[in-house]
Amino acid sequence: MRKVALLAMTVMLVALLAACAGDGEPTPPPDTIAPTISGMSASDITPTSATITWITDEPATGQVEYGLTTSYGSTTTLDGTLVTSHSVSLSDLSPGTTYHYRVKSKDAAQNEAASEDDAFTTMSPRVGFEILEIQSPNSIRAWISSDITQEEFDALELPAGWFKNQPREGDPDASRFYRSPGAAVEGEFLEEELFGFSWWHSATVIEPNVPLDGQGLLRGSTVTKFHEVTYDAGTTVFVLFSPEGDPYVRIGRDANRTSDDPTIPNSWRLVEYTTPDQLVIQLPEETLVIRADNEDSFQGPVPELAVAL
Repeated sequence: MRKVALLAMTVMLVALLAACAGDGEPTPPPDTIAPTISGMSASDITPTSATITWITDEPATGQVEYGLTTSYGSTTTLDGTLVTSHSVSLSDLSPGTTYHYRVKSKDAAQNEAASEDDAFTTMSPRVGFEILEIQSPNSIRAWISSDITQEEFDALELPAGWFKNQPREGDPDASRFYRSPGAAVEGEFLEEELFGFSWWHSATVIEPNVPLDGQGLLRGSTVTKFHEVTYDAGTTVFVLFSPEGDPYVRIGRDANRTSDDPTIPNSWRLVEYTTPDQLVIQLPEETLVIRADNEDSFQGPVPELAVAL
């Protein structure tokens, strides 16, 4: 009987010790350490946008403060997804402007980290300089120079039969002419030294003064050229539709324009389109160039935009 009682007491003692051992496991301390931020950089910088990226050593949220000084003044919408690789886009920036920025990340325990200040400068508008040579009423050659400044262009004195085009800001993120009109193979360009600067033949106007609308708000010219333009994903593209539904993409603007808003005639419409992916457009060999009253230049037609829109 004593053995049975002793055995029962032993079993109870073992169970009690096991229970006490379970209750005695240490509770993990609360997380009070903020994420570590590294690899912060600004990339994909355009005249009006930039992308800020960084890494955290643990899953965390992401947000960017930015502005013209280290006081910032603007903050992006909080990305509440807990990740370690962060990317935030900034838009509606001013061209040729230096922006200060810093990033912030908060982990699941609400510990927040903020980076040191950094800065980037948006690109200046892409401005091209062009002169026109009148060979005949149906042959006007356009020449482009990449080694002339605004001041030099303004001071340029041209003889009769030559005139200046307005300095142009290009809309596309990339643009290339792959040969001069009349050239036999890609990469062949007619280059000449004119008025003290190097120029290359980019296009030829073969039909000026094409009638377009009864209100006289638009001016058309048929131009022969070999021209490809590229718009990056997320770029806002401006497309002018004719009454027949033909789309013309905005290629450039007068760098010295006094109005950003062209007057659109009746039956025409102007549409803004944000590209979901990179958009590469090969303009027709004979392109209709349409100038609006504020000198915005729309070119085409571009049939693939009719499908997209």
